[in-house]
Amino acid sequence: MLSDVPRVRLDSMVWRVHTGHESQEFGTWTSWGVVGRIVSDTIVSLLGVGAEIIGARDSVLFRDTVSSFVDMHPDPIFSQVYHGIGLERVRPGRSVPVRYSVVVYGSAPATEWGCPVLARVIRLPIAVRDTAGRGGVAPVPHDETPRSPFYQWDPWTFDLDSALTYPPTAIALIDGAHADTAQSELIVLRDKTLFRERIMGAVVADSSRATVEAPSPIAVARQDSRPQNVNRAARDVHPRPGQTTLFVRTGGFSYTWQYPTGAPPPTAARLDSTLQVIRRRARERASRTNPAP
Repeated sequence: MLSDVPRVRLDSMVWRVHTGHESQEFGTWTSWGVVGRIVSDTIVSLLGVGAEIIGARDSVLFRDTVSSFVDMHPDPIFSQVYHGIGLERVRPGRSVPVRYSVVVYGSAPATEWGCPVLARVIRLPIAVRDTAGRGGVAPVPHDETPRSPFYQWDPWTFDLDSALTYPPTAIALIDGAHADTAQSELIVLRDKTLFRERIMGAVVADSSRATVEAPSPIAVARQDSRPQNVNRAARDVHPRPGQTTLFVRTGGFSYTWQYPTGAPPPTAARLDSTLQVIRRRARERASRTNPAP
């Protein structure tokens, strides 16, 4: 498959025609569609990247562009409901689906499209959406942007910034290196907490549905009157050894608040206590699963 973007390519592209209800409420409809995936051997941003689909009929070419990529996940409660997950990066082991379809009324497909002749990865000529922040700050691609609170985050593999994008207010508590731990991360979402830490090359993780009383963003803002633009990435927050960073994203801004590990201010005391409880639980579970030799 052709690609104008280094290190990415289209794979497993197929096309099909189907006649039926096509998710319409009444009548018979026919869809002409192309389905495939973008793959890569490394992590590549898909901001400003699209997939061009070209069809031909009677020597006339028809083309259109897929400018956003969405994966569909089934709802864990309602089997007929699916939730879209926007993908902004392709990485090894996780391809990005490409879907394009034209739906018309009747039992015949859109006549102008004929047969597909080419699909390729392209650079978009213009920005498909305004992702730049104030002052022209370059956008930071997220791994996944869930559009549903039912999304099943995996504490072992979650992307720090992706997990902070969905809720109106999301909070991360990031501990710097201490003892044998490289870094600890605790994220509070709407109804779930995610915890992960790296110990001497190994990863210990945990998730919980327990409600955590998160500090008020207003209280954090009072401590730090210089809010950073929302395009600042949590992945770029690297606390020094013995230091903890409280990262709050809300209302289009992100706030950071730093304090010595083990000496949280009153506003963050409950959250810090939760981190310690989850850390002990995760380490105990890891020790039972992988006992020391």
